[in-house]
Amino acid sequence: KAARDGCVDEMRFAEFCSKVVGRDGLPAHLCAAAAPALNAAAARYSQVFTDGEIGLVFSPDLDVEVVNLHGGKTIKDQSAGELRMASIIAALSFRDALVSHNLLVLDEPSDGLDGPNSAAFARGMNAVVERFRHVIVISHSAPLLEELEPDFKIVVTKENGIATIDAT
Repeated sequence: KAARDGCVDEMRFAEFCSKVVGRDGLPAHLCAAAAPALNAAAARYSQVFTDGEIGLVFSPDLDVEVVNLHGGKTIKDQSAGELRMASIIAALSFRDALVSHNLLVLDEPSDGLDGPNSAAFARGMNAVVERFRHVIVISHSAPLLEELEPDFKIVVTKENGIATIDAT
């Protein structure tokens, strides 16, 4: 009887563990707990980068809905530039809500954006750079680079296969 009771206890414990780590257990709880912080961050970044025209809504299970005042209703209905802005808003929101660090590296962040939207993105970065303390931007986009206000700039120029570096 003691062996059988021990086996029943082990089964109950295994079932409990399965429920806790299963989809409707701890992961669902953590997602639901993160959603309000993600939505607040997304609303801030939406305002900074798109004047609130492109935004995101995170559901309690962290499904993401793109809200575009001038675009389609689904992710598939967004242009490349609209998707890029939504992606940037999502990445920065996750960084604010879930990952605590003071370094942000952006490689070609305005890829897919036209000139005016690249410049608008740069102005948005200028407005939020203090949230990250250290931001590294790698880009070929003239409209982006013209609008950024860097503390330090490194320009790499290649000519005839030879790279030169100008640090200011």
